[in-house]
Amino acid sequence: MSVISVLFALNVAFLAHDTWTAHDRALDTVFVEAGSLRTVLDLAERLAPEVRMQVRGAVADYARLAISDDWPRLARRDSSEEAAGRLDTLIILLAGSDVASAGPTVQTFLLQQAMAVRNSRDVRVALSQTHVNPLKWLGMAFLGLLTMISIAMVHIDLPRAEALAVVLFAAAAAPTAAIILVHGNPFQEPAAVTATPIQAVLQMAVSANH
Repeated sequence: MSVISVLFALNVAFLAHDTWTAHDRALDTVFVEAGSLRTVLDLAERLAPEVRMQVRGAVADYARLAISDDWPRLARRDSSEEAAGRLDTLIILLAGSDVASAGPTVQTFLLQQAMAVRNSRDVRVALSQTHVNPLKWLGMAFLGLLTMISIAMVHIDLPRAEALAVVLFAAAAAPTAAIILVHGNPFQEPAAVTATPIQAVLQMAVSANH
């Protein structure tokens, strides 16, 4: 019984680790994405006024769509093609001749930050679409069943103790598995990663253009 219960506990621990790691990575990725957008806005100060306003507008358009369209889709393991298109528009704008007039160094840094935004978005989209391998859940359920059978066999001469031991194990294991399951997508409630950092960048871009 001890061997089976230890294997079950290790299986649950590995599943929980995968879930929490995905949540932490998603949170870090959102902050990196927001930080890169903020850097684009900062570097845009070196551009001509008209180009600067275009860059701010492109950043604001992308941030607005990321919040209003991308985030709800992430909870459904989907992503917004329109948000991806607005990000492409920003990158094309930064690669244009108008931005190049500010100097190759500024343009290079701007493009690096824009690509960092794209990479971060790709990561959060990928994290929203990941899910725990069904085989892992099947293995955990099988080990849980074997553990309950083992507990029952140990107390087979004491029916009341047998029933109580099995119920206590089930009461401990089932909620734990349920908690891990509902946190499988880091962009779903109840502990969803929010778009607050990108919302701050949107406010910064909008206020700068006014």
